Amino acid sequence: MIDYAPYAGLKIKPPGEPPEPAHGAPHVLVCAPTRTGKTRVILAPAAVLHPGPVVACSSKEDLAKLILTRRGLGPTGVIDLRPDKTLEWPAEVRQLVTDPTSSITTAHEALTVAETMLATSGVGFGGVSAGSSVGAGGLWELNAAPMLAALLYAAGPEGDGGGMPWVLAAVQNFGDGMGLDEEADQAAAMIVTNVPSWRRAYVLCPHPLLAEPLLAVLQMEGRLRDSLKLTVTKAVAPWVRLGLSAAAAEAPDALEEMRVESFDLDMLDDPNATLFVLAPNTGTAAGAAVALIDSIIRRFRQKTANDNLEYRLLLELDEVCNSCPLPNLLTYVGESAGLGVNILATVQASSHFDVIYGPAYATALRDIFPGTLIMYGAKEKYLLEQAAHWAGLTNRRTDSTDSTTGARTRASAYGQMLEWQELLPRNRKTAQLLRIDPSGEQEGSANEPVYLPSWDEFLNLHQQAIRQVAGLR
Repeated sequence: MIDYAPYAGLKIKPPGEPPEPAHGAPHVLVCAPTRTGKTRVILAPAAVLHPGPVVACSSKEDLAKLILTRRGLGPTGVIDLRPDKTLEWPAEVRQLVTDPTSSITTAHEALTVAETMLATSGVGFGGVSAGSSVGAGGLWELNAAPMLAALLYAAGPEGDGGGMPWVLAAVQNFGDGMGLDEEADQAAAMIVTNVPSWRRAYVLCPHPLLAEPLLAVLQMEGRLRDSLKLTVTKAVAPWVRLGLSAAAAEAPDALEEMRVESFDLDMLDDPNATLFVLAPNTGTAAGAAVALIDSIIRRFRQKTANDNLEYRLLLELDEVCNSCPLPNLLTYVGESAGLGVNILATVQASSHFDVIYGPAYATALRDIFPGTLIMYGAKEKYLLEQAAHWAGLTNRRTDSTDSTTGARTRASAYGQMLEWQELLPRNRKTAQLLRIDPSGEQEGSANEPVYLPSWDEFLNLHQQAIRQVAGLR
C-alpha cells in the first residue's frame, strides 16, 4: 500500500515552481489558537485531497459545509449530537444517528464498547469544560464494565435487537419480582420477555463472564446495587440527552427513531464516503461521539489485521479535547500506519491534553505524535525546543561592539544550531511542520517551514492540478 500522510501545507518553493504538498506524517497534530484558520487551511483541504473515506468530527457545521462544496460523490451522512441541530442539509446528505449496540456481535466487542463508555462518562457527566479527565476509570467503573457489556449485548443484533432505547429502559429496571424459572406461569414469562431489565439481559446474554456478574448485582445489598446502577446510568447518559433532543424535535417516537436510523459502518467501505459527526464541546454527548469514533477505528484496525484494507480512513478530530476525547488516543497514535486510519487532530494548545488526560499522558501524546504542525500564535515552547534539539550542534559566531571604544570583538561558541524561537511562524500564511521520518528516506530536517494557502487559493491550485493531470492523459 502506498505510504500516505494527511495534507499539512505546501513546501515553500521559489516563485514559478509548481506547488507540492509537504511530506507530513501518518498522524498530524495541529496546534493553533482559535480563529487562526485551522478549519479552512488544513482540515477542509485535507478532506478534499484524501483518496479514501473521511470522518470529520467537529463542534460546528462550518467544516462540513466547506467539505461538501468539493466532496460528495459517494454516500454522505451527518450525525448531529448537539442539542441545537442544523435543520437544513443538502438532499444528498443522510441524517443519521449513532447506536453503539448495532455493531456488537461478540462478548469481546460488548466489553470494549462498555469500557469506552465508562472511561468517558466523567467527561460526559460534567462536561469537558468542568475539568473532568478521561481515564480508565476507578473501582466502580471496573466492576460495572461486565454488567454494562451484558446490557449492550442483550440489546444488540444477537440479543433482543432493541438497541440503545432498550438499554435506556433496562438500566432503570432491575426486574425485581420477575422469576427466571422456565416452568413459571406463561403470563409471567411473557412479561419477562417483553420488559427490558437487568434480569432480561441476564437471560439474553449467553456469555457467563458478562452475565454472571449481572446476576450477582441483582443479589447484592440495596445500596451497593444502586451504586453500580448509578455508574452504568452515567455511562449511558449521552443517549438520554439524544433521546430528549429528538423528542423536542417532535419526532413521533424519539427512542425508536434512534434505533431505526442507526449509522451502519458498512457505509465507510466506499472510498468516496464522507461522515460528519457534530458533537458539542460541552455536555454528555461527548461520550456518544467517542463511542462512535472508537467503533469506526476498531473496524479499520480489523481490516488491516485481516489484510483486506483497500482504502485508508482519514479521521479529522477538530478540537479533539472538546468534542471527542478518545480514551485510547495514545494507543491509536502509536499504532501509526498499522491502524488503517490517518488521524488529523487539532487543539488550541497541547496543554489542553494535560487537563483532559493528565500530565503524563499529555507529555506522551506530544512525544508520540509523528507529526505536529505549529501555526502562527501557538504556545508550544516544549515542542519547538524538541525540534531545535534535533537540529544538532554547531559553532555559532557572535560579533559585539564596545560602546565606549567602538572596538569589535568576534567570538565562537559550540552549541545548538537553532534556538526554538527561530522556528516560530512569522505570519498566518506559514507554519512549522515538525516530524521525524523513521525510514530516513526523506530529505530534510526534523522541522520544515510550510506554506498555508487560504481556502480559495487552495481550490484554485487544486483545479489547476486537476487540469494538468487531465491534459497529460
